[in-house]
Amino acid sequence: MNSKLKGILRLMTRLGCHLLSSNITNKCRRRSCLVFSPHPDDETLGCGGTIIKKRQSATPVKVVFMADGRSSHQSSKLRPDELAERREAEAREAGQILGLNKEDICFLRYPDRGLFRYQVQAKERVVEIIEDFQPEEIFVPYAKEAHTDHLMTRQIVLEAINEVGCSPRIYEYPIWYWTYWPWNTPKPLAFNSSGVLKRRITAFRRGLITLTDPILELFLPRCAVEVGDVLKIKREALSKYKTQMTRVFDEPSWATLDGEWLKNFFFRYELFFTQPIGRSQ
Repeated sequence: MNSKLKGILRLMTRLGCHLLSSNITNKCRRRSCLVFSPHPDDETLGCGGTIIKKRQSATPVKVVFMADGRSSHQSSKLRPDELAERREAEAREAGQILGLNKEDICFLRYPDRGLFRYQVQAKERVVEIIEDFQPEEIFVPYAKEAHTDHLMTRQIVLEAINEVGCSPRIYEYPIWYWTYWPWNTPKPLAFNSSGVLKRRITAFRRGLITLTDPILELFLPRCAVEVGDVLKIKREALSKYKTQMTRVFDEPSWATLDGEWLKNFFFRYELFFTQPIGRSQ
């Protein structure tokens, strides 16, 4: 399939997602919320525009970062704890652009890619945060994410909600979901790579998830928040994550966020999946 045809398919699929979504912009912007972000930058990517819209309406918003992001890059010039400190500083700068105050940002600082080892402790802290803030909405990563910290963040928060016994509206925001075909074209591997078959199987599974989602819409409805008027602010906030957006050190191993993948976060609306635990729309 050539790139032009793939582009058309991506556009049509995205349009279908939008048409199958209920617009909650006006209701959402005035409801207080907690955003649980696995790592610094996920909050801006997944629901940065929504946070901006809420803060423009003076709506209370609190962002909780679960893991510290220390393992996102390997560098001979930066120790993991130094990288974690940088990412935390970047999150504060990005949060300021999004309209958050210093007290609106909380760092739990669990080890990157090791959140599953602290599930009990993390749930206790999340319970305290929910009880203290009493949000009308809670945002968590999508159930079909491909990163262990994202899936664990979702699980911890949902368990905490059940323990607290509250019933906020729950929205799941996709991040790694946008790496699935046709949202993003999988990067080719060398012909003799031992991982080719595994990569192809993974690509097939992800493509199948994307293409079958419209059917599952009957059971897992989508919502959309219009953010076209604040995309410039969202881009500015994301630019504060220099460790993710730029090559901080001239090292081949220092990866940056893929440009094709990033396009999925800058449409005129942000897409969320509703969670049946929360109240109906």
